[in-house]
Amino acid sequence: MNIVDILSDKASKYPDRTAFIFLEDGESKEQKISFGELDKQARVIAALLQTMGLEEGSRVLIPLPSGPQSRQVAERVWQF
Repeated sequence: MNIVDILSDKASKYPDRTAFIFLEDGESKEQKISFGELDKQARVIAALLQTMGLEEGSRVLIPLPSGPQSRQVAERVWQF
C-alpha cells in the first residue's frame, strides 16, 4: 500500500475528517482540508495532467510553495 492508496482509503472511509492543516501565514491563520476534498481536488488535477499527455513514467516538476495545492498535485502525480 502506498501513500496514494492510504489517502484514497481515508477519503472513502472518512471524507469529512481533516487530512491536513496548513498555516497560511506561517504562524496562525490556518486552512484545513478534509480527506474527501483532498481526493476530489487531486482527481481534478490528475484528469488535467492526463489531458496534457502525462502517463506512467513521466517526469513532473511541481513549482508550488508548500501548501494544499502542492500536496494535491503530488498525490496524483505519485499515482502514475
